[in-house]
Amino acid sequence: EQASSRPEAMALEYRNFRMTYGELDGEANALARLLIDSGVERGDHVGLMVNRSPDMAVSLLAILKAGAAYLPLDPEYPRARLARLIADARPRLILAAEAYQARLPEGAPVLGVDRARSRMGSYARTRPQVP
Repeated sequence: EQASSRPEAMALEYRNFRMTYGELDGEANALARLLIDSGVERGDHVGLMVNRSPDMAVSLLAILKAGAAYLPLDPEYPRARLARLIADARPRLILAAEAYQARLPEGAPVLGVDRARSRMGSYARTRPQVP
């Protein structure tokens, strides 16, 4: 609603980084489209393993816009606990900061946040239609 009514208003400030509601919405829409193209469907779980940052805000919103539920994965958890959480929830995909990917179980369906960001440029910034 804020993105529609006040797209130029400040939505997020983090250290020296600022993002308006319009920018946040557009980034989340592009990432949601990427998630959908990566096989994420309504009702799926998508793991999220990033620090508190703008990436976290964009990713959380994108996961919800893709119709999925997010599975918070704290990088401070022991590897065995992360493995159990992933085995129980069976996420379709895990968005993870590159620094944390080695903590995930081998074979986990990982999409690096930096890689996702570089691919988002080819996606529309409009809200995706989720079947």
